[in-house]
Amino acid sequence: NGSGPQIFSCGALGTFSGTNPSCVASACDALVLDAQYRTAACTGKVTSQSCLVDCSVGWSLTGSPAPFECKASSKFAALSSFPTCQPKTCTENIPADAELNTAACRSITTLQNCTATCANGYDGMPETYTCLTSGALQGTRPNCTAQVCPNSIPSIQGVTNNCNGVKFGGSCLLSCAAGYKLKAGTQVPQWTCLWNSTSGRVSLSGNLPHCEAQQCIDNFPRGTSYKHNCSGITTGNKCLVTCAPGYTGNAVHLTCQPNSALSAQSLSCIAQTCSSSNPAPQIAFTCGPTVPFLSTCAATCAKGYTLTGGLSQYTCGLQGGGLSPSLFGTEPRCTPKPCIYNVPVGSQYRHDCNGVGTGGNCTVHCAEHLAGMPATMSCEANLQFNGTPPVCAKTTVTQTTVTTVTLTSTTLTTGNMTSSPATTVAQTTNATVIASSSSMRMTQSTVTTRPDTLVKGTIKMVVSDPADFIKDPKVTAAVAAGIAQAINVPASWVDVTLSPLTRRLVSTVGRWLQDTGEVKV
Repeated sequence: NGSGPQIFSCGALGTFSGTNPSCVASACDALVLDAQYRTAACTGKVTSQSCLVDCSVGWSLTGSPAPFECKASSKFAALSSFPTCQPKTCTENIPADAELNTAACRSITTLQNCTATCANGYDGMPETYTCLTSGALQGTRPNCTAQVCPNSIPSIQGVTNNCNGVKFGGSCLLSCAAGYKLKAGTQVPQWTCLWNSTSGRVSLSGNLPHCEAQQCIDNFPRGTSYKHNCSGITTGNKCLVTCAPGYTGNAVHLTCQPNSALSAQSLSCIAQTCSSSNPAPQIAFTCGPTVPFLSTCAATCAKGYTLTGGLSQYTCGLQGGGLSPSLFGTEPRCTPKPCIYNVPVGSQYRHDCNGVGTGGNCTVHCAEHLAGMPATMSCEANLQFNGTPPVCAKTTVTQTTVTTVTLTSTTLTTGNMTSSPATTVAQTTNATVIASSSSMRMTQSTVTTRPDTLVKGTIKMVVSDPADFIKDPKVTAAVAAGIAQAINVPASWVDVTLSPLTRRLVSTVGRWLQDTGEVKV
């Protein structure tokens, strides 16, 4: 570059004359090379000037710098081969957080890029880092969040844990639940949330504890009214409680709870009772009609019996492995008292009633010279014989043929009464009827069907108290039965009506019965 071209003239002397142009060397264009080359020394160079090019910061020079010359074209030209520049590895500002995976960034060199990701067990978006010429990485750190392990602890009875929401790298403890204890010589295990390379996710890992169920020791059924199989039962198990023999109630199942107590009881066992209403006739209990199970009751002798020795005790309990209770004990020694009242008296009777005690029976017969059916009398607890003695009388027989029979002149007594021998007898068309003061007998034939002939008769009886005699229904029945037996017909064929007649004094068997009266039969 200069003032422009100048004209020179060739003179006579053969020389040129003129003014030289003013020329200035041109500046070279900036030398632009790859980033690894440092061209700072070539700045401001003009034509024909030279400079050296070496390595930029971040690169290492291998060998010598390369010379460049500024040519008339304002361009630099290398006068030798380019220098050898080796990029340096970035060693500064490399993220070292455990949640980051920066393995790709640990070997990059100047101006290279790398991707930093979240490490296994963390979630987050990846970010790009650049290796600066200063040897340091530059970029934005990824935002990584630890993954949460699902609670994958096996469900085992007696084992509990606090492993919900455990993050990657965190841990939790497994322990024995209430009602269980750790086996001797073992420790409570710790589980850790770790990366599972097989599933590509995090999961809990650890060992299970050895937990042993404890035995229940409280709230057991108490008392003899229960039976159960709860002894030695451990937490979580059930046992059966039923009512013991002698008690009634529904069975229930109880559970051994974690607090070492059986679950609340809802079983109610009620004692059964024994009946004391049907003892042996000679025994009388001093208690009520029922005796609760395992209770006692005193036994003495019933009315009409004499107690020998003390009272006996009966117990409502089980015998011989039975399931239902009964009243048992040693019977008291009871001797029947002999009956002393309403003993048949009179020569018209013969009997075996003397000395017969309570509950016993005796038979009363008519004396040999008298006719009458035997009667049974029983000795009651009031020491009085119960029953009606037979009606006994002497008999004479005459025969006539009639269709209607009237019986007169008959004197009867009951109990201590005696009879007179007056008797009227009639002969029917097919049988002989013998009427006496105590009985009638049919001879020759037996009537089996009710005849068309109606036989009527009247008997006069002398008694001590006609009014009481007539009122006693047993007397009417006995008289009808005696007549029926005498003539061998059913008692239902005989109709008897008793009515009072006159009152009088009667002498019999050497004695006077005062204030007597006649009764019409």
